[in-house]
Amino acid sequence: MPVVDIFVDSHKILHIKNHGRIDISDIQIFATTYTIKSHINSRNLLVLDPGIDSVSIPNGTVATKSFLRKGAPEYTIDLTKSPYSLFFHFVTEEEFLALSDEKKFKVNRTAYCLRILFRNELTKQRQVHYLVTGAIKDFPDFWDNRFSAFGGSYEGSLKFLRIRDLIKEHQANYYQDSPANFYKN
Repeated sequence: MPVVDIFVDSHKILHIKNHGRIDISDIQIFATTYTIKSHINSRNLLVLDPGIDSVSIPNGTVATKSFLRKGAPEYTIDLTKSPYSLFFHFVTEEEFLALSDEKKFKVNRTAYCLRILFRNELTKQRQVHYLVTGAIKDFPDFWDNRFSAFGGSYEGSLKFLRIRDLIKEHQANYYQDSPANFYKN
């Protein structure tokens, strides 16, 4: 079985690294923009609610790579550079702080979901990985708990995880990603 490490760092660079003993092939990356449900509380603070407000029409394939050998250097994509910047609209922390409150709320409600498909080169079985990242560059990403933690109550953190799970569920339903389909070529 391939052991593939997939993540987006705070600079919005996608990393795909094959740590396994099996080559992977037919890597395809798709992207969708989500707007998270939210409301403004009595203290004029944005509160994210567990739910999805809107979804962009999923783009076609954003990127492809034909082969990633076992132990090979990682495959990276800078999502802030062209042609990816046509789809992803990231802002730096400085740009974010200069925005009006209304635009800050919009940026905070934006999440991008990357659907990464690849094939086990030995069994030819397809694999899928969903990755959610926010729209603020060079800032800890609360959609992925790989590099940072965030404070607050346990219940509060469960809301973030629930939103992430809803996005992944939506992707699986939209693309009809089910374990049975992955055995088909």
